[in-house]
Amino acid sequence: MDSNMTGGNLWSQWKINTTDETFGKIISLADDKWEPGVALRKKEERKGDVFWCNEQWIYDLIWPCMMDANREGRWEYKIVGAQDIQLTRYREKDFYNWHKDSMGSHGDTCNQGYARKLSMSMLLNSNFKGGDLEIFGAEIHPKLLNPGDLVVFPSFMHHRVTPVTEGTRYALVVWFTGPPFL
Repeated sequence: MDSNMTGGNLWSQWKINTTDETFGKIISLADDKWEPGVALRKKEERKGDVFWCNEQWIYDLIWPCMMDANREGRWEYKIVGAQDIQLTRYREKDFYNWHKDSMGSHGDTCNQGYARKLSMSMLLNSNFKGGDLEIFGAEIHPKLLNPGDLVVFPSFMHHRVTPVTEGTRYALVVWFTGPPFL
């Protein structure tokens, strides 16, 4: 893991140093098991596929990045766990419009009364065009260009994935949880 945080307090960008084999292994977990991604509000909000898993070795790979980002971003949220891992697949013309993952409040809890505090997205491949992750309010949008590039940001921030214009984009998404904000 490279400790090159950028983005100030809006988002934190990292690089996990591992092999293309590892990213291929993660993608292959979803072979023939993809489901349509479901948007909570409108059909036109999202187009893409998802697969859910809870592989401990993947948590072990990404947890240190989240901890470093939480500290170096000066958020210092109390994080006690993570939700299941979501693998995402965006094919040509697939996208996810502007949304936020959680406000972190008591009315926005998920598992065991905890709320999403930090969101993380890690790119698993690079042979596609478009499909940029954008975070609203960030002067410079994080560019995920290579497998292992990841971004951590507070879950209440609006973000989107622009339409993929060529190829297929694969990413790993995790939400880190803790007690709701007061």
